[in-house]
Amino acid sequence: SYLHHLPQKVTPLGSTSMSMPVTSGVPQGFILGPILFLLYVNDLPDAISSSTIATFADDIKLFQCISCEADGFFL
Repeated sequence: SYLHHLPQKVTPLGSTSMSMPVTSGVPQGFILGPILFLLYVNDLPDAISSSTIATFADDIKLFQCISCEADGFFL
C-alpha cells in the first residue's frame, strides 16, 4: 500500500502526539479520493433501514427520531 510506511502525528492545542503508522485511507488531495469515497459509501443508505441517512459530497448524516432510551442506544 502507498500509505503503509508513512507516519502521522497530530498537534491539538500545541501538544504533539507520537508518530504512528498510517494503515488505511488515501492521501489528502489524492485525485481518486472522492471517487473511492463514493464507491465505499454508495450502498450505505440502502444497507441501513432503521435510520435516515443524508449524504452530500463527503458528508454523511445518520439520524432518527428518539422517542425512548432504546432508540438512542440503537442509533
